[in-house]
Amino acid sequence: MKPTDESKYAYKCVRPVFLKTMQRIGKPGPNRVGFSGKLDGQTLKTGAYAFGIVVSDVVRNATPLMTKSFKIVKE
Repeated sequence: MKPTDESKYAYKCVRPVFLKTMQRIGKPGPNRVGFSGKLDGQTLKTGAYAFGIVVSDVVRNATPLMTKSFKIVKE
């Protein structure tokens, strides 16, 4: 569809797409998880991404979903 004066500056529609679930075992207290930009050995393509984190304990008490966005850029 050809942009009009009204739609030319409108925000683009973004549709989230689920890629993968990863689980990590942590220890009590603050934890860090490294991320190399690869999922299943495949490098992510250039673009904007987001991930969500839910932390749970042994009896499955879980925190609310926390999200963080990041970008993969060309070098």
